[in-house]
Amino acid sequence: MRVSLKTLHAHKFNESFQFFVYGPPTYGKSSYLIQSLAEVFGEKEVLRRDDGKEHLVCVKPNWDAWKEHMVFLPEQWMKSMEWQQDKGEPGIRLDWDDEALWATNQKWADEFSIDLSGVKNVSRTVFNTEGATGLSPNWILKRFREVPGALRIEVTKVTGSEAGMDQYRRSAKAYSRWFSPDGKKSGSRLEFIDNFYSYLPSRVYQEYNGTRRSYSAIALRNLRRTYDKLVSEGKLVSADRMRKEAERVGVSLGP
Repeated sequence: MRVSLKTLHAHKFNESFQFFVYGPPTYGKSSYLIQSLAEVFGEKEVLRRDDGKEHLVCVKPNWDAWKEHMVFLPEQWMKSMEWQQDKGEPGIRLDWDDEALWATNQKWADEFSIDLSGVKNVSRTVFNTEGATGLSPNWILKRFREVPGALRIEVTKVTGSEAGMDQYRRSAKAYSRWFSPDGKKSGSRLEFIDNFYSYLPSRVYQEYNGTRRSYSAIALRNLRRTYDKLVSEGKLVSADRMRKEAERVGVSLGP
């Protein structure tokens, strides 16, 4: 994968590489990260083709790499950053799955998001490469998605037969942003395309899916806590009150 090559290049030359992977649910965004991490931290060779371009040959993928180099919650991200910072040298890569869930543009003014963006400005000294996923780049904080040099990688399904392995065929198109010198014009430039299958080995999928379900439950608990707080403050109407008001006027809202 080209994203794996860019990760290795960034670490070799102590450069910064940030990217955001987006696309509809179940399209394989997390699978793309897991497969790339398996290449980066597995047994591999970087070969040069006749046209002079490099390509990566992964001899033995490290399918457990995501457990160490992918985080899901803000606290996990902070702990990984602190641990690497204490080592005194940049780490190769850290991916934040569903970062857009936490660094949402709906919370651009809260204290955590403000401080998080401040760390992001200097995080290259901690990890050379940082990846993230979300449903849309427009849902993540603007100061994250418009980092100079960062790539937006769109994952799409490859049209064709839906039988067998073909149903898992995906295309990951990486775009960079360009700006005119006067800042009045901007646009997107295609940097590379990674074609891959979203299918993961059964053991890897089962382990990842279990982890994902656990942090989905945390997000739901956060919603319940916020809802209960707003109801207690009178800023939202409780379900029981809505049902009673509806019954009073002869309308049933169901169980």
